[in-house]
Amino acid sequence: MLQLVARTGAPVDVSKTLADVILAIDNIQHLSKGRRCDLKTACRTIARIMDRPPSGIAVDLGMIREALEGTIPAQHGLTEKRWSSIRSDFVGALRLTGIAEPLATSKAVLSDGWSAFLAKVKSRDYMIGLSRFARFCSLKGIEPEKVNDCVMQSFATALTETTLVSKPGYILRKTARCWNATRGVGDNEIGAALTVQSNRPPLKRVPVSAMPESFRNDLEAWLRSLEASDPFAADAREKPLRPVTISGYRDRVISAVAAAVGGEVDLHSIKSLHRLVEPNVFKAILSHRHRMSEGKPGPQTQGIATVLLILAKTWCQVPEPQIKVLQEIRSKLPALKQGMVEKNRRLLDAFEDPRQLSRFLAIPSQLWRKAKSQNTRPDRRLVAAQLSLLIDIVTVVPLRLRNLSALNFKDNLSWPRGSKGPALLFVPGAEMKNGEDFMAELPAELAQRLLIYRTQLAPKVLGHMPDDLFVTRHGKRKAMAPIAVEFKTIVSRELGIKMTIHQTRHLAAKVILDAHPEAYPLVQQLLGHSNLSTTVKAYAGVDTRRASRSYAALLDTMKSTPIACAAGLKRSRRKLTQKGPAKEPSASTKVQSQNASSKGRGKPKPKTSRGV
Repeated sequence: MLQLVARTGAPVDVSKTLADVILAIDNIQHLSKGRRCDLKTACRTIARIMDRPPSGIAVDLGMIREALEGTIPAQHGLTEKRWSSIRSDFVGALRLTGIAEPLATSKAVLSDGWSAFLAKVKSRDYMIGLSRFARFCSLKGIEPEKVNDCVMQSFATALTETTLVSKPGYILRKTARCWNATRGVGDNEIGAALTVQSNRPPLKRVPVSAMPESFRNDLEAWLRSLEASDPFAADAREKPLRPVTISGYRDRVISAVAAAVGGEVDLHSIKSLHRLVEPNVFKAILSHRHRMSEGKPGPQTQGIATVLLILAKTWCQVPEPQIKVLQEIRSKLPALKQGMVEKNRRLLDAFEDPRQLSRFLAIPSQLWRKAKSQNTRPDRRLVAAQLSLLIDIVTVVPLRLRNLSALNFKDNLSWPRGSKGPALLFVPGAEMKNGEDFMAELPAELAQRLLIYRTQLAPKVLGHMPDDLFVTRHGKRKAMAPIAVEFKTIVSRELGIKMTIHQTRHLAAKVILDAHPEAYPLVQQLLGHSNLSTTVKAYAGVDTRRASRSYAALLDTMKSTPIACAAGLKRSRRKLTQKGPAKEPSASTKVQSQNASSKGRGKPKPKTSRGV
């Protein structure tokens, strides 16, 4: 039987289940009835989130922590605050019942050595980063002078096996960095430097520096030819490619080299680009990519094949028979499915519920109230204001992340109708993917928030008015990665779904086409697609329910017209008066009908005068 050693040194019997914890809570007499109910509710909620009965979950904190890792409270109908309370109550239930003794550092008393050490740390961030570790060491009787990697390993074991903390790896890396930065705050360095474990996955690509020099020179020469910087050169292209396209070509060639090495092609044999378009190497590249994707169609693999074929036809100028061989090899790849990928389709299915869309549209106002609240820390007010503006902008104008992160008050935003009117957003064609200028109008409410952010909220944190829209607390422009992470985090917290900034473009197309199924040109203009066919291919097959809904609405409209109602009324009367199908009247019947009609009319009555 597996036993885990807790903080007190008492063994934790993992043969006990959450059902035993719930039963043991009833035997705690000194707790009030309401408190016992809260503890049992926390245990049952943990079981519900793990999708298992309480009797099927062992009291193994390491296993439970891993099962709860990445839990999105909104997916289970919980707020962040409620989820925090449930975790706290669950840990309290384990401690009160005595079935387990989780690590508790929040109420631990710092030793004299750690108190003196932390008193010298001036940075608030370092204080927070070392707080849990300092209290753990105080519980274990470890002073700062004795800190080393073995102590950190003990701390890591306690975090992963006797707590429910999320992202223990992040806590360990932050602790090690804070310790290394502060252990020399006094006259002498204290303890040993800690090893900071990297969380980066192993590289899947071959570093460019490891490739043969001749190959690198050939690659750079080909990329320069795509720029067509000298239009008078003998081999100049008629139309130069945009930088984003050239960057994509470069990435695909580097990925092709990595796939070739994965396909057992010697890296040192790749002396030039010609090597990649040899049939055996080309086949090895696509075969390796096909195995990596487990036989599923992948746009990245198709993109690599396309770039290599372009390379073979233009730069390498291989013979036509070899081109046909390469095309035949490529044809064996599984064809890409037209329309959206499954990930985007599932996201749009989540927004079939109109309440989900309403909650998404309400996020900017919630964040704006937080940004203007005096109870919020200044740096968090800055982040809340930027997130509010970000979501508001991508809702109205679903730009790509590259364009969003580069928005500037001087170059991209203007107020032609005054500060109380709508704002004008302009992105030059050189920065757009399709190479065309993009212009959009932002509503008056959003335009006013942008002005308030620049003139009031941001200067309180930065000390000056920023020129860039998305900046750090030090005034520098934010990179794309933190903006993407912040957006994904807030949407996950509020809606319980994983959504990227780029997927707001798909949501915008869905909203428009649901209201106007034929409005593909409008979607094309809003999303900045060069060709209408791109829009149709992407969204025509998004949801067949849209076509069925439109057709059903059309039928309902036709049924409700006066002609249809009158026709239905006549048919119903005919059914009530006739039995069986109507018959054509015979000739004798027609004559009898005419005679009866004439008899009914009779002769005209004689005129009479009044008073005679």
